[in-house]
Amino acid sequence: MRELMLNCLPFAAIAVCAVILTFSVIRQAGRPGEGFMAEGMAIGMCFGVSLAAALHGRIAIGASFGLLLGEAIGLRSRKEEKK
Repeated sequence: MRELMLNCLPFAAIAVCAVILTFSVIRQAGRPGEGFMAEGMAIGMCFGVSLAAALHGRIAIGASFGLLLGEAIGLRSRKEEKK
């Protein structure tokens, strides 16, 4: 049972991130400015790799999940407009 959960976890996380990204792009279509997508991806990748290394997991999977989650969180945030 544990192996099944560990094998299904990446697909569930990818599906959740895809839904968040899709709705974020649709919601922000009419808004000017840009989000923190690149910064979120960089921080998420660092966090994912460090967490995978600390837990003796697969570093490639940690980097992938970190990128996805960082991108999703970065798209949800908005930069302030300069006047």
